[in-house]
Amino acid sequence: MSDERRVTTSADKPTIIVAIRRDIERGDRTMRFLAERHLVSRRLVRKALNSPALPPRTQLPPFEVPAKTRFGPRPTPP
Repeated sequence: MSDERRVTTSADKPTIIVAIRRDIERGDRTMRFLAERHLVSRRLVRKALNSPALPPRTQLPPFEVPAKTRFGPRPTPP
């Protein structure tokens, strides 16, 4: 395995979880091995093995209008 680290984005997680589950079904591997192989934390491997379904994606709160547009333009200094 290469020494380069890769950032796992939230869009990649469902794919990685499926791959982790597939690796477990093929043979007995340790959580540490799976975490190193897929470049994720052992916590994510544990979540993938314990949960029956993929975890739902986190929803962001609705975007609020910036304060400067809500209150109008700033007064100009004298």
